[in-house]
Amino acid sequence: MNSLYFTLPFYFDDDLQELRLEDRTVIFPLIVRVYNEEAQLIRQEGLE
Repeated sequence: MNSLYFTLPFYFDDDLQELRLEDRTVIFPLIVRVYNEEAQLIRQEGLE
């Protein structure tokens, strides 16, 4: 593994994606491991 992909956890309720505090909002990203072969394929083919 040599890469990480950060995205919003879209399959969770909005209340689990972020924490609103008095002076800031904390966003909890979903982190997906990307292995060398997958990263190479993404570079060649794109994300879509």
